[in-house]
Amino acid sequence: MRARHRAPATNKGAQGGSLYKGRIINLRQASDTRTNEDFIIRQVSDIGHLCGTGGVNSLDPTSYACLNYPDFYPVFQGQFAPNSNETGFCVGAISATEGFKVRLERCGTPRTFWIGDLAASIQITLPGINPFILVYFPLEFSADTSASNPLVLTLNPNSKNPSNLLTLQQENFSGGSVPDRQMWTLTRPVGFTIP
Repeated sequence: MRARHRAPATNKGAQGGSLYKGRIINLRQASDTRTNEDFIIRQVSDIGHLCGTGGVNSLDPTSYACLNYPDFYPVFQGQFAPNSNETGFCVGAISATEGFKVRLERCGTPRTFWIGDLAASIQITLPGINPFILVYFPLEFSADTSASNPLVLTLNPNSKNPSNLLTLQQENFSGGSVPDRQMWTLTRPVGFTIP
């Protein structure tokens, strides 16, 4: 996962807390030597298959996403996998509250699902021998039931202890676009790349 605000290769890191649950998530420079901070990002479904279906992984039919996004919008989940060992804990939040710090929560519920807001996406072409396009988009917190201004994954580059903290903030359209600190892309194998 990459943030548009930071250097091209960044990843999430889990900081402090109990063994896994409740650990605060921040963004760090990607490194092959920090494999204990790895996450596995997967598309778990799309909105059409989760809105109002019942069960623990169902999205509230009155949520912002179910009321405003088309059925084909993707739903993602990022599982903490130190040294490639899946933990069952995913990037999420305790509740849909502006300013809440993003933490590790038990995977498989709307508290750990993120919806790609494709209508607000932008494309960036990376040059090279085999140029490809990265698609950046806001990731909306699926448990958000607000009627407008959905909560999205947001980087706070000015935070301290930990630095580069991830929080829930209202999606901010300024001049028709979303700021870089709220734009994300996924790279191979699940990514939105256009060869």
